[in-house]
Amino acid sequence: MKSGTFAVALVRQQVVLVQLARNYTSYERTIDVLPYQHFGARTFLSDPTSPRTRISSADLLTILPVDDTELCSITGMLDLPEEAYIRYAEDISRFQRRLSHVWSAIPFRVSLR
Repeated sequence: MKSGTFAVALVRQQVVLVQLARNYTSYERTIDVLPYQHFGARTFLSDPTSPRTRISSADLLTILPVDDTELCSITGMLDLPEEAYIRYAEDISRFQRRLSHVWSAIPFRVSLR
């Protein structure tokens, strides 16, 4: 994976858009990324609270096939193409379904004493 590649990943238990901070091999276990928070429509803002974050390589959900030429980029703001945004939305819904299955599998016992 090359530096500057965009991906969808889990960062602090949230699905976010990230940009790889440097080149990586497939054998590395941790990856330095620059997270972007969803702002609206297809717009993402860089996260000022954590300019660079280290995540596990297992937390990468999807690598987006996006060129830098396809992005409308203003400093700290990205506008994804429609196809890449659809993949991002699919990953969010898949993660939410997985969480709801986990919570529904937990048996809750209510004691009325």
